[in-house]
Amino acid sequence: MINKLILAVLACCVTLVASAQASEEILKPVAGNKTLEVGLNLYGSTFGQLKLRKFSTETLAFRYSTSASYNYSHPTSNNYNKPTQDATSYYLSISFAPGIEKHFSGTKRLSPYLGLAIPVTINKGHFENEDVEVKGATSEYGSNRSYVGVGVDGLAGIDLYVVKNFYIGFEAGVRLNYNKYGEVEVNYKDDYKNDMTFEDSHSINFNSFTSGGLRIGFVF
Repeated sequence: MINKLILAVLACCVTLVASAQASEEILKPVAGNKTLEVGLNLYGSTFGQLKLRKFSTETLAFRYSTSASYNYSHPTSNNYNKPTQDATSYYLSISFAPGIEKHFSGTKRLSPYLGLAIPVTINKGHFENEDVEVKGATSEYGSNRSYVGVGVDGLAGIDLYVVKNFYIGFEAGVRLNYNKYGEVEVNYKDDYKNDMTFEDSHSINFNSFTSGGLRIGFVF
């Protein structure tokens, strides 16, 4: 409901400003400007990645994006994602992605662009209950394994400058990614089960993605 209201307000802003502002004021960033934005997740109440851009020219920008998430569950918490009543677990994910964008002329308000980014991701998981401790995953079956990943993103996006120094945008892309999964140690606390170890492994993936919602930012 909140996200629908936000979208409605943004749509009204775009309509009113587009019809009322007929001046030749420059709305898009120029050389030396920076932008700071946050991704709004339309499928929930959370925010996505933060992104900082610096425009070296009117059409070329260097970008630096980051995101982080942390989920911790313990027996007394109200986290409905906890696997069992007596379990304690956590899962940490941190990513950083430097990159570059090439912007095209578009219109007075629209700035389409293509880009390239190099995402680096670190994920860490742990699980423990009265029967077992798992180092490197969030269950004794190896779910959500700890890993380090690096990839290459090809990006396409568009920014709409609603008023001077304020914009909304959308971004999509394709990603080639390499993940190196760490070893998982499953240590049982009784003598009836044998401890287990999941050896380290790796994977290469190719997929498409979107920003998951609108990007909202300002120029400074």
